[in-house]
Amino acid sequence: SIQPPTTTASTGSHTSGSAAPVTPLPAADSTPTDTQAYQSAFALVRQKAFPAALTAFADFIQRYPDSARIPNAYYWIGEVNLAEQKLEPAKTAFEQVIANYADHRKAPDATYKLGIIYHQMGNAEKARELFKQTRSRYPDSSAANLAQDYLQR
Repeated sequence: SIQPPTTTASTGSHTSGSAAPVTPLPAADSTPTDTQAYQSAFALVRQKAFPAALTAFADFIQRYPDSARIPNAYYWIGEVNLAEQKLEPAKTAFEQVIANYADHRKAPDATYKLGIIYHQMGNAEKARELFKQTRSRYPDSSAANLAQDYLQR
């Protein structure tokens, strides 16, 4: 079929029925962005698919080591392990948040949760120390209020 001449806005030149060669788009990259990978892992937490969530967060940490969501990934690894009563891996994950991301918004909660873990492990002294640390380091956080409640028991 014959196409009417068209004017291109950038040059004002006319083209005839033959189109300029089309450069093919690069093949779609099937690698998710860090946002997509994180959201996918977090969706598994919400579905209570805990083993799959742990695997997804571990893969996320390995694949996107420079992501701003790394502290969140460690935090959720801690939460999932705590929910499953796997205290040692939960402790390790929360310690990662506290040691490496002390200024991150998940740090107050990680410090509080670490206190919970030590309490469950029977180390009341270390638990109290972490609850006090939660209150002193993060006084305006909801975790500080929870820590205060725990200290008053």
